[in-house]
Amino acid sequence: IPITQEQKEIIFGTLLGDGNLRFNNSKISVFGRMNHSIKQKEYIMYKRNLLKNLTSEVKPYISKTKNCFYNSLYFTFKSNVQLNKFYYSFYKEGIKIIPEDLSLLTPRAMAIWFMDDGTASNPSIRIATCSFTKEDLQRLCAYLFNTYKLNVTIHSENKLYFKAESARRFKQLILPYMTDSMMYKLKFVK
Repeated sequence: IPITQEQKEIIFGTLLGDGNLRFNNSKISVFGRMNHSIKQKEYIMYKRNLLKNLTSEVKPYISKTKNCFYNSLYFTFKSNVQLNKFYYSFYKEGIKIIPEDLSLLTPRAMAIWFMDDGTASNPSIRIATCSFTKEDLQRLCAYLFNTYKLNVTIHSENKLYFKAESARRFKQLILPYMTDSMMYKLKFVK
């Protein structure tokens, strides 16, 4: 199934955030899954509609964490050899990494990434990147500075921190791609 440039950017942002990929049983093509809380129904529907030729329908799911149950929604990426390149970019020995090639980290991809894992508090933005190594994050920060002039630092638990001026610039870059339901994440960035 062919993947458009817009869809590549959305997949890239999703994989920096909450998405995951893995090989199917035949080890020929890749599939994946995207989960969100039931509270983020509009957002997962938005993302699924942009990727609908590549994904299943959105379905309900009840997850359990530490004796608590959560109502979630998910969709899966259909098995597709076109996703193999993403897998090889984002996974090394089965562990998720930040790709060497960050050219798909466009404002659209950054918006998806932020909607997945970002928060804002006046006047800064934070993005959870806990699963990535410090070296990967340093390379990512350098890319964001060199490409978008965003001053980003790594804070405790490998969270990225956008200082006030960079938070405002980041907001302007991603604003055209934000869904209405996720705009609350930017309300503190003036």
